[in-house]
Amino acid sequence: MLLPSPRSPISLTRPAPSLQPMQVILSTRSIVILVLQAITSGGLAGFFHDQTVKGVYDSLTPTIYNDANQIAAKNTTISQLQNTIANQNSQILQLQSPSVDGWFRFSGSQCYYSCSVDGAISNYGTQDAKNVIVTLNWKNNGAFVQSNTISFGNIAGRTLVLYPATQANQYFELNAPADQLSWSFSWTT
Repeated sequence: MLLPSPRSPISLTRPAPSLQPMQVILSTRSIVILVLQAITSGGLAGFFHDQTVKGVYDSLTPTIYNDANQIAAKNTTISQLQNTIANQNSQILQLQSPSVDGWFRFSGSQCYYSCSVDGAISNYGTQDAKNVIVTLNWKNNGAFVQSNTISFGNIAGRTLVLYPATQANQYFELNAPADQLSWSFSWTT
């Protein structure tokens, strides 16, 4: 195959020469030099790439720790909010369940064997309180005299009941004089 010399002009009208395989023979020394250059080039590329990765990692490390701390703080907040929700749900259930309270008084400062009592009782919950019973405890100078019970039956939620329900006075016969009155409630749901 004839190639034009570097000094001769190339004719554009001449057909392009066809390519034919060419045999290349490399000496052992050339092969060693090529292998060493490949290893050196690969090693240098790896070194600079490694330094670049380390630089990027070092620059991202504060961000990673900051993000981890923010995630931990958010998880703590979520946990606290879940506890708050659980507590509020418990409070809602307690508000809905029957809750009976009230007060009672007797006329005068002391009762001598017969006392007139009035008062009120309320169910603060939204559910009915069933089989409501009030126990009145009579005392004289701190010493127990006797107990009496009053059955109110069922009291609907959010309801106030006056005692006695009519204008008539309710009297209790006592075994001895009394100067103190306390009370307690029991009910079912």
